Parts: sequence; structure tokens; C-alpha cells
Amino acid sequence: MIQGLTIVLPSLANMHHGDPPVAGALQFARTDVHVLVRDNLFIVEPGTVSVPFPGGPTWQPHDVELRASSIPAIFVRDASNVTVADNRFVRVGGSWGAVALDNARATRVVDNVFEAAQRSAIRSLDSAATIAGNAIAVIQHDAIVAAAIDIRNPAGATIVERNSIHAAGSRANAIDVRSEGSGIPIAIRSNTIVSEGGGLYVNTIPAPALVHVADNTIRARACATVLFGPALIEGNALNGCETALRVGKVTVARTNTIDGRITYQSIGEDDVTLDGRVDDIGWIHVSDARRVTVRNLTIPANGAAGLHGDEVRIEGSAFNVPVFWTAGNMSIVETTNTRDTVILASRIEVDSSRFSGQYRGAYLSAHEAVIRSSVFEGPVRGAEVMCWPDGHVSLRDSVFSSPQRALRLHPCDAVETPGSSILGILEIAGEPTTPVDARGVWWGHPSGPRVTGNPGGSGSIIKGGPVLYDPWLTTAP
Repeated sequence: MIQGLTIVLPSLANMHHGDPPVAGALQFARTDVHVLVRDNLFIVEPGTVSVPFPGGPTWQPHDVELRASSIPAIFVRDASNVTVADNRFVRVGGSWGAVALDNARATRVVDNVFEAAQRSAIRSLDSAATIAGNAIAVIQHDAIVAAAIDIRNPAGATIVERNSIHAAGSRANAIDVRSEGSGIPIAIRSNTIVSEGGGLYVNTIPAPALVHVADNTIRARACATVLFGPALIEGNALNGCETALRVGKVTVARTNTIDGRITYQSIGEDDVTLDGRVDDIGWIHVSDARRVTVRNLTIPANGAAGLHGDEVRIEGSAFNVPVFWTAGNMSIVETTNTRDTVILASRIEVDSSRFSGQYRGAYLSAHEAVIRSSVFEGPVRGAEVMCWPDGHVSLRDSVFSSPQRALRLHPCDAVETPGSSILGILEIAGEPTTPVDARGVWWGHPSGPRVTGNPGGSGSIIKGGPVLYDPWLTTAP
């Protein structure tokens, strides 16, 4: 055990900020003996360094008082079973951090305090480590990009949990994990992060790791980025973010509380599941996915949502924004939208949903559309349905309502509307060769629709045709 020491480290003066360390104040190398470094004080004397800063069209060197160490306080290289616990680091943390791990195994950095650290507090390379319960305050200049906890190529299970990180004056991420090891588990849990730059960044390209991001509280410019999973992101609170969550590849996000933009990026042949709720501002974009599943999400009026995939399913959600969705097959169940909706898909299935747009409820373009027990309403159009060649549309037990055109249908090979209510004009665009089957419809009046063939009709107007409308419903369904 190494305990109760006070160690003063040299400052970063006269050393370029990119130089690698050659040693640490305490160094453990090529050993697997259990070592405990505990209750020590590591402090750096003041110093200055010349670093490049933006100045005019080029980056100009300036002297800045960084007060960072030129070497790590603790350096573990090619060793295992080292525990760094309950130490205090003051102004320690250069390019390689206050605690540096290089090819370390079974290493624990726990319950330490890092005060006014410059650049990184903890840096791990090709190592397997547990980093937990640390309190880290990092002060960085914009010209220096280094994460408070910086992990590269973890060589084994890596756990980052229960840390408290405050990063000021930085463009960097508070926690930055980049892995090239296939199938290595990475857990980032129950951390609290406040950062002027990024919060959490995980990138496991090209070989996917198994990533679990859970129960973190993050306030940052860009709260969380998790790319190239598979990843499970759950129970996090992401607050005050310009970009709250950006994820890619095979990722499941659920039960997160999010204030800010959400960007889901998928690169072909991948599944994306969104399950949870969005508070305040919601901005969601999913592109080029194989399957997209959205459950129990609420997108408020100051957000946006775009979904694009081979198969898209939306259930139990509320969208209060204009949306544009494209898919091979799209299924929408028990979902609402209070703004205009545009859906382009080979097959569209809508069940027990409501679309209330500021112009129209929804615009649907499909080869096959099956609408059941749903409501489409808008001040200009309730719904507009565009059929692809040889298409089929079934509008069952639904309501289409507008002071102007309740339903506008483009030519289809087959259209049926049994049990539906058309409250407003039914407009048939173009000259369909097959009659629209609008029998069994409630036209808003027992006398049926207003059309040339029904002179006594006082209900909704039919424009264009041909339309089969007799018999009609004499009471509202």
C-alpha cells in the first residue's frame, strides 16, 4: 500500500502539450502484484505553456497558464491489479491525465477527487478498468481537446459509473470511449455530467462492442452520442442540450427523459427502437434503417420528427409536429398527430389513430393502404390518398372531416370505405377507370350525399367519380 504521501509534480512549462509521457510520479509496470494507492495528495506547481490559439486566418501561439503536469501522477503500464482510491489530485492532468493506464488489467480508479484538472483526469489505453465514484472538475481552453475520462481501445470489460464530472471551457467530451475490440462490454452508468462541450461520446467502429448507457444525468451542449452499437440506452436524463441524443447502428433507446434534439442515425440493415418519452423539445431523425419501432413517444410542437426505413411501426405515440415518413411497410397504431403528416410507403396500415393537421390531417401515398378506426381532420383537407399503379385502398370505420375537402382520392384500382364517415367534400381526382366503392358511408345526413344521382341528398358533397354510394348509413356509426 502506498498511503499518506504528498507529491509535487512539475508543471507543463517547456513541454509541448502533445508529447507522450515517459513515466509517472508513481509508476507501476510489468507487475501483477496487488497494489493499493490510497489517501495521497498530488499537486502541481504553477507553470505556463505555449499552445496554438485561433488568431486571424491562422492559429497563433500564446502563453497560457495551464498549471498542468508534464507527467501523470500515477502511470500503470503493462500491469494488473492496481487500485487507485481516495486520492486527491490538484491541478494534475496533462495530455495523458492525472491517472494514465496503458495495457493495464483489472485496474480500479475509484473515489478520487480531481480538482481543477487540465485536459484529462483519467486516460486509459488498451486497458480493462473500472472507473467509479470519482469527483472531477476539469478546466480546459478551447484550443485543447481532451476528455475528462478518455478511454481508447478497451481490452476487456470497462465500467464507468457513479462519477461526477464538471467540464468548463471545453469543446471536448466529459466521457469519451472509442473501441476497436469486438464484443467488449462497456457500461456507463449513474454518472452526473455538466459540460460546456460534449457530455458522453461512445464510438465502437469498426468492431462493435456491447454498450450499456443507463441512469446518467447529463447537461451539456451535446449530451450523448453512441455510435455503432449494439447499445442499450435507458433511464438517462439529458437536459439543456442542443443535441440531446445521437445514436447509430443497432441501438435501443427507452424510458429516457430528454430535453433537446434527438438524432437517430442508422446505416442500412439495422434495427432502431425508440421507447420512452420526450420532454420540452424533441427532434428525432431515423434514416436508412431496416426496422424502426417507435413506442410511447411524445413530440411537442417545437420539435420535429423524420422516420425512414424498410419497416416502420409507430404505436402509442403523440406527434405535435409536421412529419415526413417514408418506408417499405409502415404500421401506425394508437398514435396521434396535431400537425400535418406525410407518409410515403409501399404499404401503409393505420389503426385507432388520429391525425389533425393545420392544413390537412394526412397525405398518404402507397401501393396499398389499410385504414381502420382512425380520424383524419384538417381545416382544408381531412386526408389525401394517392394510389400507386394497381393500388388498393381500404378505409374502414374511420372519420374524414374538414370544412372543405374531407377526403381527396387519387385514382386507384380499388377503393372501399365501409363504415366510415365523410364529413365534408369527397373529391375524386382525375378520371379513375374503376368506381370508388363508398357504399355504407355516413355522409353527415340521413338523406345521403349531395350528388347528381341523389337529388334529395343533404349530406356531404361528392365531386368527380364514378362513385358507388348507395346504400348509405342513415345514422352515424
